[in-house]
Amino acid sequence: MNYSIPFHLGLSVSLVLALPSIIDWTTQSLNLRQSKNNLRLLTGFLEGLGVGVLSLTGIPALAKYLILITIGVGVLSTGVLGRRLVKDTSFNLLNVHEQHE
Repeated sequence: MNYSIPFHLGLSVSLVLALPSIIDWTTQSLNLRQSKNNLRLLTGFLEGLGVGVLSLTGIPALAKYLILITIGVGVLSTGVLGRRLVKDTSFNLLNVHEQHE
């Protein structure tokens, strides 16, 4: 049986399921907190579900790959820029919290 869901619904659900992973990566890259393995497992599972939902849309496979690559590059760029910000400006909220305790 061939299942297909509307593109706008599939993309929306996929982005919502990927959002925890995006937040986890970004906040860790900015040194706002440290991620734990169980959280990474959960966010990765949700992101995988999002990819599965996107695969059920009726758009061509090439379009699906381009969407995933675009989102991945955006998240990776955010993380890399965050790490550079932390490195260049000694911006580290974890150390600030530790100093006040």
